[in-house]
Amino acid sequence: MFRMRKIIVFACLSVSAQLFAMSPCRDGHEVLVRVNDRNFVPSLKSPGISASMVKDSSGRIDGVEVLFSRGERTVLKLNKSIHLRKSDWTGYASLNLDVENTSSTVINIGVSIVSKEDSWEDGNRAGFTARMAPGRAQWSIPLPQLRYTNGWSWPRQAGFERIGGWGRADSAQIATLELSVDNPARDVGVIIRAISLEGRIPSEKWVDRYGQNTCGDWPGKVSSDVDIVAADMREGMDLVSATSLSFGGRDEYGAWTAGPRRKEGRFFRVEKYGGRWWFVAPSGRPWLAVGMDCVIPGIFARMDSTIKKAYSWLPPEMGEFASAWKPGERDAADMTWPSFYRVNIIRKWGPDSFLSKWRERAIARTRAWGFTCFGNWSDESLFKSGIPYFSVGPDIWTVKVPFVTSDIADAFHPDFEAEAGKAAEGLKRFRGDPWLVGHFIGNEMNWNEFPKKMLEAPVDLPSKAAFMQRMRKRYRSIAAMNSAWGISASAFEDVRWPGRRKANEAAKRDMGDFLMVFADRFIGGWARAIRKSDPDHLLLGTRFHAGNRPDEVVRATAKYMDVVTFNCYGYSIDRAEFDRLQAMTHRPFMIGEYGFNSMDMGQLSVAVPVRDRAERGAGYRYYTEQVAAIPYFVGCQYFQYLDEPITGRFDRETSYNGFVSVSDMPYSDLVEAARETNGRIYAIHNQSITPVLVQPEQ
Repeated sequence: MFRMRKIIVFACLSVSAQLFAMSPCRDGHEVLVRVNDRNFVPSLKSPGISASMVKDSSGRIDGVEVLFSRGERTVLKLNKSIHLRKSDWTGYASLNLDVENTSSTVINIGVSIVSKEDSWEDGNRAGFTARMAPGRAQWSIPLPQLRYTNGWSWPRQAGFERIGGWGRADSAQIATLELSVDNPARDVGVIIRAISLEGRIPSEKWVDRYGQNTCGDWPGKVSSDVDIVAADMREGMDLVSATSLSFGGRDEYGAWTAGPRRKEGRFFRVEKYGGRWWFVAPSGRPWLAVGMDCVIPGIFARMDSTIKKAYSWLPPEMGEFASAWKPGERDAADMTWPSFYRVNIIRKWGPDSFLSKWRERAIARTRAWGFTCFGNWSDESLFKSGIPYFSVGPDIWTVKVPFVTSDIADAFHPDFEAEAGKAAEGLKRFRGDPWLVGHFIGNEMNWNEFPKKMLEAPVDLPSKAAFMQRMRKRYRSIAAMNSAWGISASAFEDVRWPGRRKANEAAKRDMGDFLMVFADRFIGGWARAIRKSDPDHLLLGTRFHAGNRPDEVVRATAKYMDVVTFNCYGYSIDRAEFDRLQAMTHRPFMIGEYGFNSMDMGQLSVAVPVRDRAERGAGYRYYTEQVAAIPYFVGCQYFQYLDEPITGRFDRETSYNGFVSVSDMPYSDLVEAARETNGRIYAIHNQSITPVLVQPEQ
């Protein structure tokens, strides 16, 4: 996702080494903790746990069983001075744990790798959590990403599910390894039989001159400039015949000519007929938004002194590759950021024509692959290409009022609507354009943090003042509010949000009532601002993240938006949940982001893991066709067109494969799958044919 939040899954290196981004370039094995040492159990002093030796049938020590007490999260800490035989993990491929859940239920198990003891700051701690089934399993945690990216996934590993990863740590100086069980309903035993470091990989210069991982090989991996040029010539010839003409029954907007004819208009609109929602193109034909996000000529790789060491070569900042560096000021470390995608298309088309050639190729691919539009965040040079497109909307961060969260401005501030109007003025340039579908408003706003941030804010924050006024009117005294909420605040201004899990029904009701009022002012204010600047085009919502969409905000969005958009990563959507949301809103829905990723092309991590690149195509077909079959969905946009930089983009995200690689070579399995499904999309939505039922292999 553009701002990444996701469910994360690992793999076991010892079982499926080929799935890892950095498969070991050579073997390596280091026992990290001697769990079968007689002195190990007496050295364990962590509160809330007890430990005992486990022996095999011959009486030899086979490991240690750690008993985690029921209730709160309990942590076993293994320190470098006592337990860890090695604190410098540089150059190792994975941390391997041979563990057994001795209970009869699934447990929430966690591992933390800490380079600064007791610190929770990014850069000092990387955490991993999983639901572990009863029994023995191997958990293998890849290590190369620890220095580069702060959110990860890996292909599924037997015995574990819902595995998440977050944070970074300095693998050269590990202080503590922590094993935890979160909130067990009863005492839980975990047997640890082995903890080791496995495999050896380069710790520096592991990214080649084409922006690829030096470890491993795969179809389409580039080894010379000749490879890039030859691939370009082959694709150019293929695209001559594979144009949008191969998708019969579409008009100039990509709309469905075999569908019901509606009234023509000047711009896109939405209509419900025959029990199904559709976009309607200016031609009066039914239209679905099927596109790729981020059709752009490169993503710049974040750079710092650590990341720089990963690269075996960086392009010169002057000369033919000058355009491959991020324009503007240098960062605090006197570094700017490169795009190896740009480096490679400069190699392909030259420094003077690479942008125009890239534009021609992006347009040709979009048509030939059967897409009907350019998705969000696509390059503005594409907007006059005769293909429908979407606007990111106003710059929501430019409003000069306080923010409640990092991306939610205080709608109770008296200047909010005026500031929103100023931010939306730039949208006037879109007036009259029949190819623009509509505007989004931000992306994946952090509504879950709103109650906490609002109540932690100073008393002069307008939204907090408004909330306190409502609470004083409702409860009259802080004693009454304390009693209702089950808290012990000394004054209304000192009330803090107890958290969604701990909040009682009164607290949830009060916050929900206020959130509905706030969201109405916030969404309504932005809607009025955008319509004033551009009354011609649709309003498409705030692109809710799947886990961050309170009902109160969804209702307000449906009140003011023409379409409600959701970013929804997973192998399929939760039909029951979307049916519930549809019954609540009665508006058409659209998927703004989804995608499937594999680790067989050198990545450090993935977002929605599938077995390999072929299964990415299977994932596209299943998800896209399942969405198209739902009567209230009017489109879905795949994230994204191109691979993210291997060491991470601006926010260190590096998990998303695109339709094309860093060398601008299309992934044929995904492309062919998309062409097949995109050619069926209108008939599926019209219920003329049924969607595919084969899910991708994970």
